[in-house]
Amino acid sequence: ACPFCNTMMTDGVKNREKENEVAVLDVAEMIAASME
Repeated sequence: ACPFCNTMMTDGVKNREKENEVAVLDVAEMIAASME
């Protein structure tokens, strides 16, 4: 996701107090996690 979209998604998750339930990840972060 673009930096703006990432910020907006993160702010939305925080606004709904769902930080423990939802992870906002960039595509590169998902690829890196799948390679571990």
